[in-house]
Amino acid sequence: MSVTQERVYAAARAFVEKGLADHGWSFVNIDDGWEIYGQSTEPKRKQNGEIRTNEKFLNMKKLGDDIHALGLKFGIYSSPGPLTCGGYTANYQHEAQDAQIFASWGVDYLKYGLCSYQKFMKDVNDPQELKIPYQKMHRALQKINRDIIYSICEYGLGNVWQWGAEVGGNLWLTTGDIWDEWDRMAEIGFNQQQAAPYAGPGHWNDPDMLVIG
Repeated sequence: MSVTQERVYAAARAFVEKGLADHGWSFVNIDDGWEIYGQSTEPKRKQNGEIRTNEKFLNMKKLGDDIHALGLKFGIYSSPGPLTCGGYTANYQHEAQDAQIFASWGVDYLKYGLCSYQKFMKDVNDPQELKIPYQKMHRALQKINRDIIYSICEYGLGNVWQWGAEVGGNLWLTTGDIWDEWDRMAEIGFNQQQAAPYAGPGHWNDPDMLVIG
């Protein structure tokens, strides 16, 4: 992946310099690629179990501080499985420890993608199975001394809008990925009615990215 600490900060500066921050664009999120790649021979964690960043993200605390200094908020991405969707090291069996390190970096937003956790599931459409990994990270986030927006990303499986708030989600992806074709945008955009009644203050539906340009 081409994402780097410098590019993330450059995007944050552009939010301010181009006036986007004045119109509600307040979160700068890294969507995967900051961790050690799963197939790398490098240690994925330090001896104490703390997750390691790769050579493109040498100081996450500084990145968070720099983004906050611009008046913006800092978001990150991970997964309850061993690997993220991009094949990078994720949070499996380190949820509490990773929640603490995210807080120490100044993270304000966590997007949590189901990804490789699916291999532990018998039925990926079973709400009871789907709740387990998200409840686990929610409990970890409750124990840290920082408010982090919790974004559940499991592609709308198991009618997540019916139970996302129950497991601590502030938002939940209601669909699979969007892409820049009208048919896909229309398919997603015009099929959100069933989820609408479950949105409310502090918890809302996420029909994926706003495709522009």
